[in-house]
Amino acid sequence: MEGSPTRPRLVPLEREAEIARIAAAQEAARAGEGTAVLVRGPAGIGKSTLLDHAALHLTGFRVLRARCSELEQGFGLGAVRQLLERLVRQAGDGERERWFAGAAQVARGPVVGSEAADDAGLFGVLNGLYWLVFNLAEDGPVALVVDDLQWADEPSLRFLEFLAARLDGLPVLLLGATRPGVVADWQRAPSYVDVVPAPLSERATHDLLHDALSEDPTPAFVAACQHASGGVPFHVHALASTLRRDGVHPDDDAAGRVRAVAPAQIVARVLARGDDPRRTAVLRALAVLDAEPPSEVVAEVAGVPHDEAASACEELRQEGLLADDRLALAHPILAAAVLHGLPVGEVERLHRRCAEVLAAAGADVERVAAHLLTAPLGVDAWAVETLTAAAAAPAPGPDPGHGRPP
Repeated sequence: MEGSPTRPRLVPLEREAEIARIAAAQEAARAGEGTAVLVRGPAGIGKSTLLDHAALHLTGFRVLRARCSELEQGFGLGAVRQLLERLVRQAGDGERERWFAGAAQVARGPVVGSEAADDAGLFGVLNGLYWLVFNLAEDGPVALVVDDLQWADEPSLRFLEFLAARLDGLPVLLLGATRPGVVADWQRAPSYVDVVPAPLSERATHDLLHDALSEDPTPAFVAACQHASGGVPFHVHALASTLRRDGVHPDDDAAGRVRAVAPAQIVARVLARGDDPRRTAVLRALAVLDAEPPSEVVAEVAGVPHDEAASACEELRQEGLLADDRLALAHPILAAAVLHGLPVGEVERLHRRCAEVLAAAGADVERVAAHLLTAPLGVDAWAVETLTAAAAAPAPGPDPGHGRPP
């Protein structure tokens, strides 16, 4: 079975209706009819793929993106800062002054983390952030794309809800993805689009298997893979990668073995190669690191020379375990699978190492503290000092005088 490993298609299978609805929302936003689009579904169903596809086709939009993570949930406006901080810091003085003009001035400190939000309270900060987006939209259409909303910090969720209710007349697209059971109150948007991707059909599963295995799978084999994966695209890709690696032919004889595999086992088998310690070390480092770490940080956390870590990352990317466009695991499911079964002390040691390496690399104190909070056994004088500094860092909190924004 020669050829390259299975990779996601540029146009997701059986997502034409979802893509069309997002495209229509994009055009409405471009015309000044602000629109909120929420993609909802279980892990692996293809929410991130839809967001990535949409972002690639947002021609003429200023695209601002954030990917929420469990580590950042305790830090106020972490997702908002992902969306806006880099843009603001890289802008010229004239642009910054124009964007923060008027009521938006209140948002300057929370966005760049340089100062507290004075006495404005949460309502004032949310209002200032709204006017910042309004001023950005004066330059042209803006798209705010936020993935993994189930892990967003509460103040960021509040802002996105605040913005969604005030999109009328703005050339702004608010596009997010979340798992079931997570409430994101965007329905108050003047134009709201709910996108719920369905599991893949057997026809689509057949096509993915054919692409991955370079053989035409038998109907019984396709049905077995459909049963094992539940039609979840990520699980189909992971299963195909495992079958390819194991040299399995997609015939009736193999169907029985495949049918007995559960989705969790699919991911575990993808990660099962334990014969390369550097690969294992890099996988574990990527599983605990947040955001998109520099390659040097990954190598330091893994305890592997930089050139060997780079080589391991390239192999993981070829196996479909790393994202194509960034140094990160291809899906949060993989991170959970990598860490599953490790002793608690080992996971804490990894987070402590992350904190030390990130601090040495000059990372924000909040980012360092997030790892220290996950490694309580590593509390010492340096950890206490870092956690204290993070607690003192400016972050808007709830304001009893205003309550929940209207």
